[in-house]
Amino acid sequence: MTEILLIKPSGPKKYLPCPSLGLGYLASMLREHGTTSVKILNLEIDYMEDDEFTEYIKREDPHIVGFSCMTCNYLPGLQFAALVKKANPDIITVFGGPHPSFQAKDIVMQHGDAVDIVVRGEGEYSFRELVEKLRKKESLSTVEGITYRGNGKIIETPNRPFIQDLDALPHPAREVMETKRYSESERGCLITSRGCPWRCLYCSTSQFHGHTYRTHSPEYVVDEMQILAEKYNCEKIGIEDDLFTFDRKRVFEICNMILERGLKIRWGCSVRADTLDRELLEKMYEAGCSHLFIGVETVDDNVMKHIRKGLKLENVKEAIMLAKKIGFGIKASFILGLPFQKPEEGEAILKFAEEVGLNPPSDFITVNMLCPFPGSDLYENPEKYGITVTNKNWTLYNGLNCVTESKIFPKDQLIGSYVQIMGSNFEKLKWGNVEYRGRDTWMK
Repeated sequence: MTEILLIKPSGPKKYLPCPSLGLGYLASMLREHGTTSVKILNLEIDYMEDDEFTEYIKREDPHIVGFSCMTCNYLPGLQFAALVKKANPDIITVFGGPHPSFQAKDIVMQHGDAVDIVVRGEGEYSFRELVEKLRKKESLSTVEGITYRGNGKIIETPNRPFIQDLDALPHPAREVMETKRYSESERGCLITSRGCPWRCLYCSTSQFHGHTYRTHSPEYVVDEMQILAEKYNCEKIGIEDDLFTFDRKRVFEICNMILERGLKIRWGCSVRADTLDRELLEKMYEAGCSHLFIGVETVDDNVMKHIRKGLKLENVKEAIMLAKKIGFGIKASFILGLPFQKPEEGEAILKFAEEVGLNPPSDFITVNMLCPFPGSDLYENPEKYGITVTNKNWTLYNGLNCVTESKIFPKDQLIGSYVQIMGSNFEKLKWGNVEYRGRDTWMK
């Protein structure tokens, strides 16, 4: 029997399965406060059909089942939650993650047969307190950051403040995450900061974690790197922060600590072009950083201004060419269908890639189609930016499907531009392999 089961649903778009750090943090918080019977089920790696999943739930017989959902795996999450209730109606189902956080009231109102409670925002403390209240059968009204049904109505408690002392969180419970089951390129992941000062209109992550940049200390970060290297044999480590290089001094401290401890690791991170300079890049490279992810998004300065990215294209070019000169591999990402973007941008992206010297096998380029995720300004006000949402099947919100259009970039042209880039340049530039695996019912 498992008291608490934490689940990451599998959506129809899947790269290599990766551990859920969010669930790992929840598990470590629970274990630190006396809950030893907690298990994580990642349905990306342990895919189950309905009957298999139902039997699994009956066998584990959990008291609480928590689901962590992005937008694209939210509908599968609902399906699995319904199966949980079918297996045992007394099991308490809890949803959390970015999508449920921004849709909490609607979820509890419309899907109350499958979802009992939604935890909004950063969930480590809220979920821990929720578990304690449920265990003692006490009122949930004092738990900040949750939405639930009570006394015949929907109750939303006040938002929980963002966590300021991130070092107070124990490292993710990687033994519960079964980290060793994942490929080397995926299991060596960690998060070192939360929050982003910028307000890109298509981004919901900055709303989820707030606009104040908060960090783990260099010691906490390098301790975790050392655990990954020594306990889990990770020679490659991926830092999953939205923006690792915002605090320049901290990056230097982390790099120096890696070198002082003699950690023989290669690592990569996400950066903004305007946070980079030669001295910083050379120090990162010396400390084992080999790849940089740069969200370019558009090669049109006018579009860049309208999406509030706050970058100049010329500065992006200079940063990429400097990083490549030092020896970094670059993964540059772009979005098709942005407000005020024209169909000609597809060809312009390829020209940009040539100009800055992006070439396989060291470099990658990714192109996604625009998705107005709940929580983003674009989702709340698409018409303000000349965008029409053409499909609200959340499972399609994975960057590979066209769910929007504008008058200057109609849907047919958007799809055509995407297909042209992906097709005619497949051999020239390296693209991630995508595997679709999902139930037909998700796509209806």
